[in-house]
Amino acid sequence: MGWYKITFQPQDVSGGRHSTLCRQYDSLFAVVNAPVDAVMYADTDPTVVRYYFSPAAAAIAIGLIRHYGGMECSAPDRSSVTMVAGHADAADIPFRNP
Repeated sequence: MGWYKITFQPQDVSGGRHSTLCRQYDSLFAVVNAPVDAVMYADTDPTVVRYYFSPAAAAIAIGLIRHYGGMECSAPDRSSVTMVAGHADAADIPFRNP
């Protein structure tokens, strides 16, 4: 499984859909005892609300990703994202080189 992303529109953000997604992923992450490389990231660009799921995160959260209209994508640049949910010692995640 590859990388996935979910991009929220302004009306979704004002309605709190992005916060709901984060809570749902946090719950799922805890319940399934997620592997160390199952990480959800947020885009650092302040003009967009977009979340990325590493391949391991996508494997456990594909139902959520589909529910929110997520799409498969290329790995993001490591410098363009920040961790939202995952193990603090996440390693070996295949990012695109900037």
